[in-house]
Amino acid sequence: MRALYLSLSAPIAAAALLAAWIIHPDARYTIGSSLQLFAALIIGHVIADYPLQGDFLARAKNRSNPIPGVPWYQALGAHALIHGGTVWLMTGYWWLGALEVGCHALIDDTKCRSAIGFNADQVLHVLCKAIWAAIAIAAISH
Repeated sequence: MRALYLSLSAPIAAAALLAAWIIHPDARYTIGSSLQLFAALIIGHVIADYPLQGDFLARAKNRSNPIPGVPWYQALGAHALIHGGTVWLMTGYWWLGALEVGCHALIDDTKCRSAIGFNADQVLHVLCKAIWAAIAIAAISH
């Protein structure tokens, strides 16, 4: 039971923070620093990469070992679009969401082909979020 509680607590907390972010849209554009936006993007990443991905997408997106009858590229595309939508919601810039779709798909496909491991995959995703935060804050400032 404790393991179930621990496995659900982080996604639930992240979902609550995302809901608060969405409910108060004006707060999105009053972020004082790229660090705050970066933290919000990381929360969005956790939600999109764990509870919103689920076992089906995690297995189906793998071109090396796909689920029979499920095109791997559709599953990978759906997963990447979830991430892109999260970035768009957080930053307010659709084009940053589009960049996230492309980068996330490329990084995950590279991991699924065993060219990089799980930790490198996550580091690259976090690096992307740092870049998106810096770009968004620079765009808002001008």
